[in-house]
Amino acid sequence: MKKLYLTLLVLVLASLGVKADNWGEWEEYTTGTFDAHWWYKKPMKDLRVERRTDKSNSDRVQYKVCGMYGDTPGYPPIDLIINANFAEEGGPKGEDVYIWVDDQYIESYDINGKKTEIWVCDAYSYYDKYPSSDPAEQMQYVNSSYYRPETGTFVIYAMYHYEDGTVPFLDAFYEDRAHGEETLTLNGAEFKNYTAEFSNGRFEKVGGSPAYMTDVCLNDLGQIKMTVQRGTSVNVRDIANAMDKGSLPCTTVTSDGTATIPFDGGEGDYTLVYLTYKADMTPYQMGSAALHYDPNWTMLGDGLFTDPFMSVFVQGDLVNNLGIRLPDEAWTYSVKVEESTETPGLYRIINPYGATAPLWDVELTNLKLDKKSNYSMIVNACDPERVYIPTQHCGYYLGSYEIKHFSEAATYLEEGYDAASVPAHLWGKLRDGVISFGDGTADDNVVGVSANGSPAPLYGRAMTLRLPGATSIVEIEGSVDAESVYYNLQGIRVDNPAHGIYIRLQGTKVNKVAL
Repeated sequence: MKKLYLTLLVLVLASLGVKADNWGEWEEYTTGTFDAHWWYKKPMKDLRVERRTDKSNSDRVQYKVCGMYGDTPGYPPIDLIINANFAEEGGPKGEDVYIWVDDQYIESYDINGKKTEIWVCDAYSYYDKYPSSDPAEQMQYVNSSYYRPETGTFVIYAMYHYEDGTVPFLDAFYEDRAHGEETLTLNGAEFKNYTAEFSNGRFEKVGGSPAYMTDVCLNDLGQIKMTVQRGTSVNVRDIANAMDKGSLPCTTVTSDGTATIPFDGGEGDYTLVYLTYKADMTPYQMGSAALHYDPNWTMLGDGLFTDPFMSVFVQGDLVNNLGIRLPDEAWTYSVKVEESTETPGLYRIINPYGATAPLWDVELTNLKLDKKSNYSMIVNACDPERVYIPTQHCGYYLGSYEIKHFSEAATYLEEGYDAASVPAHLWGKLRDGVISFGDGTADDNVVGVSANGSPAPLYGRAMTLRLPGATSIVEIEGSVDAESVYYNLQGIRVDNPAHGIYIRLQGTKVNKVAL
């Protein structure tokens, strides 16, 4: 047992008169992002990270993530200390560095008028301090926390608990949220980014043959192999191994761009399986994403979409927690639009929150976007005077709950009312190739979102969808030569941006840039 070995080493050193914790001074090292999925449930960016080394054993290193914990008013921020032993291999493959987090206090939490102290440690250390009746309980976490120096990534299987070690805590909402993997990603040119990024996924016909197409960003990867297999219960490992050996036809991508992946073209569920390779072409990671193909849709081209859903739903998070104010024009952007071949007037916006959306590069506090799977927004405009948006998953998650968006007219229909019973102002309209809905009010919203069945009314921004061919989309969209307009994070236009972080609007393309 690694913790036992380290404890014995400390005792031996003490018996020889050697200080076991003869640490050097803390030194500035870098910054990092801590993605807290559990107790804090939010990404914490640009945290200062310090490092020090044991003078008697250079393999023993400590990292201090400064000011990470402590949201309680009146209490100072608290640092997270991570221990590493570079002489010990760790991680699932035994190729990384063994790390652990000793039990440490992080904050006091007021529950029912009583201050309750919250502590954290990694799972292996937790069972070392609070033994389980099952001896195998601790051993299953022996490699669950590790450091990967190549990518600057710490993976910590964190256990949040009361001072006496009891878990779960607080209330039923936290029962399943008291422990799990969290990551610290360090910044620096010496670290590799081995994360594959997929965006703008869609099914199209290429040369008359069906194919799945997706934009791929390799970052520091050498290549990615991909295949689309029928079904949802495929053996990802076997498929990845077959692609690696060359015994399964696949698409290999060696540079950023659009990948075209052929498939059998039948209607139904599919799985995208991919295998990534490091720069030296050694396999790095396998993964998969769920897809669904319906051949009864035809691609119309590029349209313009003004979003009244997520743009309003996350406004408080953007402003209050992230300090970002996007200009109103940022919420109108280009999207790909399909039409049903069986039901003319039934339209589908492909990935409305994909790479063209301004939220694509924003890490929200409590919401996560599934960037690998395909999502679409169906808009029913079969009756141009009675347009509605059925309730459907948009791709964002609140915890494990799907975020669904809808128009209020659809909720009437879904609850069994006939169209004549729906208030006239809740319908959207299709006129001159443009679908539009009213912006609603606080007392009478036109659109909304829901999570776990709980609806959130939205208002203040009207939805529009300019269908392809309605006007010159090229003129509206602009191009790579369109003038770039800059805004600061407070939404104020800046004519001559200097050093700092800005929102850049070029045509309908929006992104966050650091100058």
